[in-house]
Formats: sequence, structure tokens, C-alpha cells
Amino acid sequence: MNMIEIKKTLWVVFICLMGHIVALAQKYQVRPLDLEQGLSCNYVVSIAQDKYGFLWFATEEGLNRFDGNSFFTYYKQRDRKGISSSELNCVIDDAKKPVVWIGTKNDGLNSFNYQTEEWHSYKHDGKNPSSIATNDITHITPSANGKLWITTYWKGVELFDPETGRFVHFDKDRVQGLPDNQLWCVLDLGNGNLLVGHVKSGLSIMDTQHLTARNFKHNAQDIYSISGNEVICLYRDKKGTIWIGTNMGIDIYDPLSQRFLHVADQTIKNHRIFDFCELPNGNMLVATEQMGIAVLDVANKSFTASTQIPCSFISEGLEEFNLTGNSVRSLLLDKYNNVWAGFYGSGINFLTQSVAPFSTIRAGVPDQLERLTEKSVMGLVFDKNGQLWVGTDGKGLNVFSPEKKRLATYEHEGGSIVAAATRDSNGNLWFGSFFQGATVKMAGGEVSARFCQMRMKMSDVSMKMTSSRCG
Repeated sequence: MNMIEIKKTLWVVFICLMGHIVALAQKYQVRPLDLEQGLSCNYVVSIAQDKYGFLWFATEEGLNRFDGNSFFTYYKQRDRKGISSSELNCVIDDAKKPVVWIGTKNDGLNSFNYQTEEWHSYKHDGKNPSSIATNDITHITPSANGKLWITTYWKGVELFDPETGRFVHFDKDRVQGLPDNQLWCVLDLGNGNLLVGHVKSGLSIMDTQHLTARNFKHNAQDIYSISGNEVICLYRDKKGTIWIGTNMGIDIYDPLSQRFLHVADQTIKNHRIFDFCELPNGNMLVATEQMGIAVLDVANKSFTASTQIPCSFISEGLEEFNLTGNSVRSLLLDKYNNVWAGFYGSGINFLTQSVAPFSTIRAGVPDQLERLTEKSVMGLVFDKNGQLWVGTDGKGLNVFSPEKKRLATYEHEGGSIVAAATRDSNGNLWFGSFFQGATVKMAGGEVSARFCQMRMKMSDVSMKMTSSRCG
């Protein structure tokens, strides 16, 4: 499938959801994707989009490729060449080649050429000093010179040259001032310097030419020190602002003063930050632990120690504008300016702010009034008041208001299995059930109006009225 076909597929599947995300106050419409739609695992830790438009989701149980309609999963296979592990930490698309790079939890680096469908694995080899230093990869990002920076959990940061397959090691034994080798993330500043985020030791600025580093840790006595000593993610926006996600909220790093400015929202301060996603208008989406997605109104703002950043949240809930979970691990703005969110335990959410011509009423428990009582729908009809009558396979009739709130259920009056529904020229509603004949609700009555039931004998075509006068 070529790029044009992929674009067409994505357009067909998500035509009711696509659009630009531009306004902070406007509600987001959310479509969930999880095990039911074919995702291999609901623990989604990283997202990438390739040059053909495919979306790639790294999970704790397989690498998933999504074409806009269905998922295809790559698992570790013992009997043939492929991905070296199903337990993954990260995935990115190569800057130039049709290749995705995958970092595993404990089985090295993988590359997959999605044009030729060729796999390559890179693992630690004790006999080869130019092999990767360890197999536990936490983050991958492009370098300024076309190579890859790879952080590891135990052995510092690696510079990988895909052309030669060689790794150059930067760890505390080689870099003076680097406090330890346990790293979550890296950001190339483009001048020979790196920012590396430590698991427990704050942030370090590494000079890769002189092999020196300066480390920053939290200091309770210094309001300009970093907020937390666990630095989980790093991001540089289009204006050059450096964002830092810690275990204690968000910081903005000023390289001139080497100070850290804190995003002063107390609801974020004590939560872990996993990812940043810049919107086309300059505002920032932030993936948080237990707070959903924070939306920061930072467009056209400069930052000082006293800058107050307006913040709102997209959180877990039952409405179509809510997320399916609050533990967000990854965010991606795709080529169509839609947002994809990966959750730890809740699969994937697709977010848009466009007004969709279609929306979905999903099944849920009986006390969820915005949900169906049964997921299998067999008949639909609108009454003259715009209320939707839904015939289900096993739970009778559900009645919804134009605002999509469930007003009533009838599990027995029209039969438990309602296979057909229609409205006649007089406004009466007719329902056909499985084994229980036909039912009519007369026009002009309320939702609770009495039903009239007719049963047809299969031996002849006579009808017998089983209730009082039906008009």
C-alpha cells in the first residue's frame, strides 16, 4: 500500500474526526482504540508515524502498526527473524529512510525497513567494544549529525551510526561530572552538547567533545533549581524553549541563566510528566500520571519566574469528550494535526476538536445513562420528538434524547430481541421482535405510554390483538 492509499484509508476511517486542534477552550472529541479493535496490549508507551502514514505503537506486548482501519502486531518469534522482544520502551521513525527504530526493555535495538520488510537487531556483544553497551534501552532520538542517540537504564547514553553499525559510549567512566549511568531521556542541543535526564540524579548537560558534564539536582533552598530528580522526558519547541518533565511536574530550562522555571499549576506539580506535544497554534499538550492530558496556553508567551500559564485538563470520564484513562504515557501530533494518546492500561485515544457529523453511543452498565444497555443493535427509529428508539439483541428497547441521554428502557414490552423498527405515516412506532411478534407504540404518547401488541400466527395470516384498544 502506497502513501496515497494510506492517506485515503485514514480519510475514510476518520473523516468524521479529522480536524485542526486550535482552541484551548473547545472540547475534544475522543475515539478509543484498544484490545477490542485489535490492539495487542493496552499498555502503550510510545507512538510514531512513518513516511507512508502508518502509525506505530510500542506496547509492553508487541509492536502495533495501524493503517487507519486495523492493527497488525509484530511479536518476538523464536523460529524466524523479526523483532527481538515483545516488551518495548520506544519507537521512532528514521529522519530519512523508510525505517522505524524500536528500543526494547532488555533485548537491544531493532530496526524495521517497512519498504523491504527487513529486520535488524543490535545487541550487546562482550567481544565487540563497538556494540551497544547494554540491551536495556529507554529512549531514542535523532542526533544533529544524522545518527541516533540512545539512552540506557544502566550504561549511560550511546551514539549509534546506522551506516557502520557502531556505537560510541558516553558513561560516567568516560564523562567527567556525569553522576550515574541510569538515564530516561536525551535531547541534542545541536552544538555538541546534550541534555540527559537521569532516573534519580536530575538533569545533566554533557559536552560530548570535551567529555565533561554539569549536573543539576533539586535543592529545596533554591527556587530556581529543578523541580524533581527524576527527569522522564525532554522537549524543545519551535521557539527553542526547552521543556522538562519530572516526577514533580514541569520545568522550563533557561540555558543562559542555567535556571529552571516552574510551571506554577499546583495540580501538576506533584505528578509525573511523561511526554510533550506541541500544537500548531503553539499551545502544549502534556502527558501526565493520573491527571490525563494537561493543555497549557503558552502560545505567544515569554517565560519569566512569575509567568502564570493557564492550564486545563482532558480527563477520564464517560462522555465522548473524555479520555478512557488518566495515566498517559505518550502523545503524537500526526500529519493531519490529529492527536494520538497512548495510555498505561487504557489503550489508545484519538483526539480531535473538529465537529464530527457522526458520534457513537456505546454500551455500558445500566446506570450509565449515556450508554446502551446492550452492545448489539438490530433496529433504529426516530419518533416525532427526535428521540431515538434502539432495538437491541437481548435487552429490548433503549430510548435516547437528542442529547444522547438514555430516557427509558423497555426489556419486555416489545420483546427482549428487537430485530426491526420503523415509523408509519401517522407517527406510530412499530417494532418487530424475535419470536414475540410485533409491537406498536401509538403517536402522541409519552415515553412511558402503553404499548399495544399484536401476534401473528404462522398457520394463517390473521392477527390477534393482545392488549386493549389500539386505535
